[in-house]
Amino acid sequence: MAKKIKFPLVLRNGQRVYTMEELREYFHLEKIYEYFCNGKLTEWLENRYYEEEAKQIRELDPQKEGAMKKLCGILAAEDAGADLFEKYRLKPCTDEEWKEFLKTSYGDILEGASKSTDPEYLGMVYSPRFLDGLIQVVAGQKLPEKTRTLINKLAYGYLTGQTGQPDGETGSLLDKLCRFVNLEGFLVLLVLCMDEKLASYMVLSRYSSDNEFTNIRRVNFIVCTSLSQMYPLGSSDDGFEQYEAAEEMAAKLYFLLFPDGNTLFRGVMLDVYDQESPWMTEPVMVMYEITTSAMLDVVNRLQSETIREILRSYREDYQSVYEPRGYKTRISLNDIPERYTRILSVLQELEKE
Repeated sequence: MAKKIKFPLVLRNGQRVYTMEELREYFHLEKIYEYFCNGKLTEWLENRYYEEEAKQIRELDPQKEGAMKKLCGILAAEDAGADLFEKYRLKPCTDEEWKEFLKTSYGDILEGASKSTDPEYLGMVYSPRFLDGLIQVVAGQKLPEKTRTLINKLAYGYLTGQTGQPDGETGSLLDKLCRFVNLEGFLVLLVLCMDEKLASYMVLSRYSSDNEFTNIRRVNFIVCTSLSQMYPLGSSDDGFEQYEAAEEMAAKLYFLLFPDGNTLFRGVMLDVYDQESPWMTEPVMVMYEITTSAMLDVVNRLQSETIREILRSYREDYQSVYEPRGYKTRISLNDIPERYTRILSVLQELEKE
């Protein structure tokens, strides 16, 4: 019996794969499709004694709709982008067909994109055609929270350079898309006389993750770097008034964007900046202190019983979880300024328990 020559397949990022596990890890739709059509995929499988998989793939017609999804199923590989690949690359469709396809598939596509690192798949999702079609489909809809988060996560990753180099057209479409899906929050921020681009980016960051602490950190960073430009503290004799105005604006933002006082308190308290960071300029440092005060302003306005729940929960978790792990806090509960009377009153009551 002749020895089978185990040649590799070259997949994502030029990775040479020799095993089924590697094929799934570096799966690349376009390259797999090429090997599917020229017979190299079935030969590669047979050389590794995956005869049943090779037989099933040989029976597939590459030109038939759904072939790529079936292929992914046979290989037990991620299939979230298979339908999109067929519509986008293999079988050009009319704008109306494209729109109808997106109506039923965009949720699965977004879900897949949130987990994928395949540049080809993400390239299709970030393409102007996909984004323009998605805007037409979701405009005016009340989207589920999960879908809104997926869209914001997709946009945040691109606009912050985490998923490639942003270009003008795609960036503009993502901004437009996010204004649709975050319309209520966007309009609320505009009422505060905030610049449109800043308001759009602020509300995008607020809903860019399903982890609320991550959202708070991202909003905090924007507040610290942007409000320092809106309120140039220390540049004139009215520095104190500017400080108060900046604190009031930050408090309004927190109140509007994070109605859950417990999450806000914990998120801000644990979002500690490194003073040695190169971006930690004096204006940012001042605004960092202002955001701490703004968070305390928001909490101090709550009902005493709500403040009690927030402080008790935070103190217990800090002592049992955060402190043993070396977490730092922006300010100690023992150092809360005197002007936060309700917070201090509740702290005193907790000390007696």
